[in-house]
Amino acid sequence: MPEAISISLQGVTKAFRHGVRALDGINLDISGGVFGLLGPNGAGKSTLMKILATLIAPSQGQVRIGPWRLPSDQHQVRTILGYLPQEYGLFENLTAEEFLTYVAIMKGIENGRGVASSVQQELERVGLGDARRRRIATLSGGMRQRLGIAQAMLGHPKLLILDEPTAGLDPEERVRFRNRITEVANHATVILSTHIVSDIQAVCENVAVLNRGRLAFCGKLAALAAQAQGLVWEIKAGREHPSLTSSQAVVISSRREEEGIQMRVLAKAPPHPQAVPATPTVEDGYMALISGIATPTRPFHLQDGGIPPVNPNGQGGGQ
Repeated sequence: MPEAISISLQGVTKAFRHGVRALDGINLDISGGVFGLLGPNGAGKSTLMKILATLIAPSQGQVRIGPWRLPSDQHQVRTILGYLPQEYGLFENLTAEEFLTYVAIMKGIENGRGVASSVQQELERVGLGDARRRRIATLSGGMRQRLGIAQAMLGHPKLLILDEPTAGLDPEERVRFRNRITEVANHATVILSTHIVSDIQAVCENVAVLNRGRLAFCGKLAALAAQAQGLVWEIKAGREHPSLTSSQAVVISSRREEEGIQMRVLAKAPPHPQAVPATPTVEDGYMALISGIATPTRPFHLQDGGIPPVNPNGQGGGQ
């Protein structure tokens, strides 16, 4: 198995016009496999992905990918890169096969049979083999997304950056994608940026949480779930929706069942007389961090394992 591409970010900040900081002092190490990046919309995930994909340069800080530094060595990084941006344009008049052929040639994949074989293989892997001669203009949103995934994976990249890759995919396609990512991770470093916690749980062992441009957490999934320890409550009420005693409580889920309403709530104290403690999940830990109910923790090196130490000042990493 080839050595994984490692990534190191030290004090990475990205400021746009009017002093708006999309990223603020990010320190992060990624050593291989599938690494998850969670965060709400506007957290800075796409900005970070664009920096790693050599599309924009940081305002401050250092970025190293393998033996190379960005932005000075961006050409070398592009030779090992597969990238699916959150928003991308497609050539509407080309067929799926023609588009992937164009991308393959741009990536420098051997021409002739090498290109044709690679294109056909990736189309089959994303379930578009039968649609290879259809024009992109006629493809559904989910099919376009799968075509985007296929172009990112062409050429067996050693670094694969995927920004919201399962947007628009139905459940069957999402399972297919997860299986493919697990396969690719055997020979590549994969960064999966999303706000869908279930995607992270399915394929990632390590995860970072971005919130408002700052790193709130970095570690293993179990440690992320533990951020909500003692903060998760379940409430089983009657037909009437229960009133919570705390205005700071965050409702994770609320569903109506035959016996009444069942709620899952984050709060520092019991939010209802009928509330009982519940075991936290990864989603609970994530929501506890971004809602501010849990105290953010310092980033730490993934090899340390366990739960990162709490910053006594109550500030997240990189501030």
